Amino acid sequence: MAGRKSDSNIISGGCYEHPFEISFFSDAGGGATDAAKLADVAIVFVATSSAEGSDRGSLSYNSGDNDMITQIAAAQPKTVVVAVAPGQVLMPWADSVASIIFSLMPGQMFGDAIASIVFGDVTPSAKLPITLPNKDNEQGFTTSQYPGVNGAVTYSEGLFFGYRWYDKNNVKPKFPFGHGLSYTTFTYNDLTATMAKVICKVKNAGMLHKGAEVAQLYLGFPSEAQEPPKVLRGFQKVELDVGEEAQVTFFLNQTDFSIWDISSHDWKVVQGKFQVYVGSSSRDIRLNTSMTVE
Repeated sequence: MAGRKSDSNIISGGCYEHPFEISFFSDAGGGATDAAKLADVAIVFVATSSAEGSDRGSLSYNSGDNDMITQIAAAQPKTVVVAVAPGQVLMPWADSVASIIFSLMPGQMFGDAIASIVFGDVTPSAKLPITLPNKDNEQGFTTSQYPGVNGAVTYSEGLFFGYRWYDKNNVKPKFPFGHGLSYTTFTYNDLTATMAKVICKVKNAGMLHKGAEVAQLYLGFPSEAQEPPKVLRGFQKVELDVGEEAQVTFFLNQTDFSIWDISSHDWKVVQGKFQVYVGSSSRDIRLNTSMTVE
């Protein structure tokens, strides 16, 4: 894996002293809490799943998993939770733990990938493709919307779902769409915007780690268009060494400024003043400006 080096003095099958010791417990009992209290770091793995024909009954992990995290975190302030889920999930303990690695549905190299992140071989750079809510059915979906009545589903939510619902209703999610932390920090500056492209600069402002940032572009339509407060129109991932700065360009076309016109059954460009937002997530906007579309 990246950052790991071979050692010619190591012979397969030999026993060697390591600078750390790992203890494994399947639950919070059996001495796990005492071990966590004495450890430098506690790592708790939790998972939930679903499959075709077997949806989850709720967005929560099971009560035993949540209790385990709460108990371990109370004993060890440096508790890391590695969470696996097929989609949105509740994290009532989020403010009690030091770090969360949310893996969604990982593949067969999950163990190596997590080890690379935990031991610092790789700087995390992923972003949430979903919004994590504070509670079940936070958006208030009705039975008519899902699963429907008499076999008919009414999509009365329109465009206001996911991060768009949270923005419209000024509700703070547990974790916003596009969120994701790193072992370094990034600054944004020098925003310019035209109908053809939006340009800004992103810099790795950290002192220790190279990393990658996913810059995100959102547009806010004129109010008469009745669109969500902001809509994602592009994202670019840029890898930067310590202190390095790069230009990020988001290319736009007329469709990005259009809405579907039900009269002509075609896309129609909206004229007026657009807001331009660039940031690290849908709720972490670093730069903004405006442009007029005529």
